[in-house]
Amino acid sequence: MRNALDDIAALMASVFIGHDFVLSDIVSGLLLVVHSPHTVVNEAKVFSTRPQMPLWMKLPENLATVSRFLDLATAVYGWPSYMFNNLGCMPWIRLFRRLQCCRTCRGEELVSIESDNCCSCHTSAFILESALEHTDLAFVSFRNKLYLTPFVVLTDHQTHSIVITIRGSASIMDLITDLSLNSELFSVDVDTDPILRLDTTLDDGEVRVHRGMLNAARYVYNTLKANGVLEDLLVLNPEYQIVVCGHSLGAGIGSLLTLLL
Repeated sequence: MRNALDDIAALMASVFIGHDFVLSDIVSGLLLVVHSPHTVVNEAKVFSTRPQMPLWMKLPENLATVSRFLDLATAVYGWPSYMFNNLGCMPWIRLFRRLQCCRTCRGEELVSIESDNCCSCHTSAFILESALEHTDLAFVSFRNKLYLTPFVVLTDHQTHSIVITIRGSASIMDLITDLSLNSELFSVDVDTDPILRLDTTLDDGEVRVHRGMLNAARYVYNTLKANGVLEDLLVLNPEYQIVVCGHSLGAGIGSLLTLLL
């Protein structure tokens, strides 16, 4: 934790070094940029040959599938998100009915649940928010410390997928992970990716990525490996594809996790 805060402080100091700014100066500058009549053109690099779009990215034929994964990415935020998105007595009553009194005293569980509270509030809200009628939970982790991000692994028979959904920013620890902006070298197998192989700057197979997201992605990857989660699910469902989804911070972590898997 101390090292992460030191890195964030050093990075922020390097941005404003040599400038005698106060908070009002920064706010005024941002307002001027937002309301500036001049359009800043960002000349992004464009590939000479556009790679063929994967089937799963094509719309509108895959809109229902995308909506399904979006529901899962939203549901992993737990009971606060459920109660905020479902204002009213009946949705809250449905959540209360699913709660388990003193879950830790009920003995062995069919689903591995880590760091949820004694009543499984987050897990119960996840099931309701995602409408899991055709889904089996496999591994649930709501552990939330520095670089430790909550995630859920499930088998979705509706889309024939093994889904890893990762939570976005929802706590102070997540904010510190977001602000760990220092880059770190990451090895990438560019030959296996139809888009990355077109980037000539990746010939050495190494890129610099967001340190906080990379550490969180490694945590999810190591947790899955240590518990043999994906291996067990692939044995039961050998024809299913692996899908990684997430929102906000979870999307960035998921992008790096796919390169680790």
